[in-house]
Amino acid sequence: MGTPRILISLTEDGWTATFEDDPGIDDTEGSDTVPLAYSLNCSPNAVMASMRKVYPNHDVVLS
Repeated sequence: MGTPRILISLTEDGWTATFEDDPGIDDTEGSDTVPLAYSLNCSPNAVMASMRKVYPNHDVVLS
């Protein structure tokens, strides 16, 4: 198993994160995709930087 990956996406409702290869998120949240607490106006760079700080052992990529 490789490094877990997080796909960051901007939807019409806001930012979301899809956790790939991380079964713990399913157990905790009941889904591999969760909403993020960033406003629609938040820049992709800011979201990515913040998520990389919180999840340093994951590859965080913009979807």
